[in-house]
Amino acid sequence: MASRLEALVLYNSRDPRAGERDGVDYHFRTRKQMETFRDNAQYALLDVRGDLQAFELEQLRSFLKSGDVLFEGNPLSARRC
Repeated sequence: MASRLEALVLYNSRDPRAGERDGVDYHFRTRKQMETFRDNAQYALLDVRGDLQAFELEQLRSFLKSGDVLFEGNPLSARRC
């Protein structure tokens, strides 16, 4: 099953934790950079426990056309799609 999953890497406004890598675990951006996603229809932006998280809607749609997507994040994220 794991071979059929696509990795959707979320954007996150928090600092990386030990061992986390930008572009692999998250796309780490400043809160100010993340705020610009709010008015951009290409992204879903959510407040998750005080941090901003976002993902690209078109990337998600593309992944879903070919299979399932698994990502760690707020379970309310799917409601934004």
